Formats: sequence, C-alpha cells, structure tokens
Amino acid sequence: GLMTGIVGEIAERIILSLKWDKIIAVSNFTKKIIKNQKVESVYNGINPNKKKKKKYKKKTLITISRLTPHKRVQDLIKATYLLKKDNPNIKLIIIGKGEEENKLKLLTKKLKLNIEFINFVEDHENLIKILKKSHIFCLPSVLEGFGIVIVEAMASNTPYVCSDIEVLKEVTKNSKGGLIFKQKNPKDLANKIAILLKDKRLYKKKQKEAKELSKEYEWDTLANKINKIYENE
Repeated sequence: GLMTGIVGEIAERIILSLKWDKIIAVSNFTKKIIKNQKVESVYNGINPNKKKKKKYKKKTLITISRLTPHKRVQDLIKATYLLKKDNPNIKLIIIGKGEEENKLKLLTKKLKLNIEFINFVEDHENLIKILKKSHIFCLPSVLEGFGIVIVEAMASNTPYVCSDIEVLKEVTKNSKGGLIFKQKNPKDLANKIAILLKDKRLYKKKQKEAKELSKEYEWDTLANKINKIYENE
C-alpha cells in the first residue's frame, strides 16, 4: 500500500546512508539501483522440494503475488479470457492478497472466468504442491527486486511466462525455462501461454531448462558466496 511504500522508501534511504562494510543486494538490477561501491549481489535462494506431483487434469495457470497495481494481475485475468476461446476449461489460480482484490474479483465475474482466489497458504509445502500441479506459472509484474516465485516455479517443474522487465530477464537468463511477454500486454501474454500449452515438445524443453537453471539458486551454492563476502571483510 501507499503508506507502507513511503515508510519503506524512508527506511531504505536511512539504512543506505549508514557506514556499512558491505551491502548485499538480491540481484544485479537491485545493485545498479542502489549505486553504492560497497554493494555485492547474491541472489535469493531456495531449498528445493524433490517430491513429484501430477499436473491437474484441467489446464491450470497460477500466479503468486501481492494484489497491488504494479503486479498487473488484471493483465493475467484478461489473458485468461482471451485463452478461453480455444481452452474453454482453462483455470487460473491466484494466490495472494492486497488492495486490488475486490477489483480483480469484479473483473473475473464480468468476464465469467474460472478463477480461484486463495488469500494465503500457511504451509509453504502446500504452496509448492499447488505450483507443481499447475501447468504454467505467470508473473505479469512491472516491478520486482528479484522474483523468487519464478525460481520456485522452475524448481517445481512448472514453466513460466513472465513480463520483460530487466530483473526477470536477469533471473531467467533471458527466458531459460519459460517465455517472456511484453509487459502490460494481455494479448501477448495470452499468446505466449497458448504457445506453451499447444507445443508439447517446447513445454518439455522448458521444463528441462527450468530444472537445470533452478539448481543455480539453491542455498547450498549461494550460501558459499555469502560466506566469501563475509570472509573478505
């Protein structure tokens, strides 16, 4: 929300003005924004869940996101509407809460779509189960510092379709494990989802890419990088 954003901005400026030996940013994109010579970047990490899950019978899209304006969840809802013509049984799961929730539910009702809203999943393992059972993870956001949910989706054997913002291109190494669409463009988002749903060979290729790339974000690897930064200081 607005107040949280303002408080966060003030707190960030105060924190960055203090005399730290080193600052660790979660991405090169964030490092560039901070503009401080003492900044090193180490990505956020995951502890992968190796258990396999069967995909839902119905083609299912999923997003995990705060329901705020810059997350652009309405673009995904509009894309789902466009996909409905060729995929009448397509389902969308939206996990998250925020000030846009009622607005998004009204849009869902207006477009007569099969969308399940889940405010919060308390157990992270259950969240990963839903991710694993879904066919495509979508992130239409126009503002991210890293995008940990993209990595969790890749580790869950679920290809993604995400917006073409700089940090998501960085995290996915320019669309390994999924596809990238033009931000704020529901039609292009729908097209990229449709490609993955139709092309089984491409889908399997993206699953393989995603699994391989997700290994680079495991904590066993990243913790060593953090240790080296501490040791050098």
